[in-house]
Amino acid sequence: MLWEKGERDKAVELYEKAGLYGHPLAYKHLGYIYENGTDGLTPNIHKALQYYKLGAEDGYGDCTFAIGLINRDGRKGLKPNLKEAYKWIRKATLLETCNASNALGECFENGWGC
Repeated sequence: MLWEKGERDKAVELYEKAGLYGHPLAYKHLGYIYENGTDGLTPNIHKALQYYKLGAEDGYGDCTFAIGLINRDGRKGLKPNLKEAYKWIRKATLLETCNASNALGECFENGWGC
């Protein structure tokens, strides 16, 4: 609700608190916000990766998969790192994350990082 009302700073603050209290979905939202520069915020891929990694450390597959895709595609000015992409995509597959198995298959098919 705060995000939709334009209270972006307060929303980010509450997402951060939610993550600290064990809600890794909050880290997914924060990662997405910073990866894409949602609603006028300047994209910051390094900050996005920090939040995705916090979610991944909590075992949240969507965050783990997002790290793999960022490394695979070299998003927002980062160079692709296929070895790192394979590592994270494989972890996401083990967490039974939607679409991660397809991406892992692409890694094997194309020899990306494996």
